[in-house]
Amino acid sequence: MWLSVKEEQHFVICYLKNKDMEKEFLPYEQALELKKIGFDEPCFAYYDVIKMELDTISSEVCERLCKHDTHFKAPTFSQAFRFFRENYGLEGISQRAEDKVWYKFSIYLYLEDGKRIRYGGYEYLTSEEAELECLKKLIEIVKNK
Repeated sequence: MWLSVKEEQHFVICYLKNKDMEKEFLPYEQALELKKIGFDEPCFAYYDVIKMELDTISSEVCERLCKHDTHFKAPTFSQAFRFFRENYGLEGISQRAEDKVWYKFSIYLYLEDGKRIRYGGYEYLTSEEAELECLKKLIEIVKNK
């Protein structure tokens, strides 16, 4: 059975309202920092500045709401990492460390001469923690450019 576009959007919105899906979106502080450094991609979620809460909605409504100072977009982690890759040439990854106990992250900045600069962090308990710390470092690198 095929869903209409409107039914499909409603299904996606209801699915995203599930609290388990919140972990797919950047935390408030990092989403706000991304906005400050130029993130403006279509999103299905946003933060209300006053309530400081995440909410999900269709991308069209999100675009309208986020034109005001009371709301800003909440990208997924995937969107954020793609934003840094495409706009700043920064490749961030998180993975299990060689000891298979900890997690780590690495960030690569590829230079025009073919060389690269590597930033890294080690000894995080979970992959999610390493991924968030990687994102924080990406934001710091861009803000300090």
